[in-house]
Formats: sequence, C-alpha cells, structure tokens
Amino acid sequence: MADTVLKVVDYGWAIGLAAIGAGISMGLGALATGNAQAAIGSSAVGAIAERPELSGNMLIYVALPETTAILALAISALLIVLIGQPLISAIGTGAAVAP
Repeated sequence: MADTVLKVVDYGWAIGLAAIGAGISMGLGALATGNAQAAIGSSAVGAIAERPELSGNMLIYVALPETTAILALAISALLIVLIGQPLISAIGTGAAVAP
C-alpha cells in the first residue's frame, strides 16, 4: 500500500493546444472567407452593372463563402467543447492516476 502513490495529471498543455487549434481554425477560416468574398463581390458588382437581373443570383454567390466561416466556427467550438471542457472538468475534480 505504501508504494501506491497517486499523482495529479497536468492537462494544462492540452487545454492550451485546444485553444490554439480553435483560434487557428477560426482565423484561417475567416481569412479564406474574406478573400473569397472580396473576389466574388467585385465580380458580382461588375456583372450586376451589366445585367441588373442577375442581382438575386449574385447575392447567393456572395453569401456562399460564408459557409466556410460558419464551418470554422463549428470546428472551433467542437475543439473547445470536446477537448477542452472534459479536461477542465478532470482538473476540477482532481483527476488522479496510478503511476
């Protein structure tokens, strides 16, 4: 019994990596969305100037890249909820493992 010593596992690095991964995911997703919307938006304005009846279609084309940012937000949220939250709960309860 004397040699069975419980030690607390430090998961702080994993929570930090989950937060960094979520930030990178959201940042790159937002940059990609902005780049795509800039290119599509300028083309859409030119197309609408020549043919005004295309405005409905162009509105859809401009809004379409926004799904990339929404997907990046979902991935970031999953990283925090599925990785970070259980680790925070484990630390809060004093997670201990046998050596």
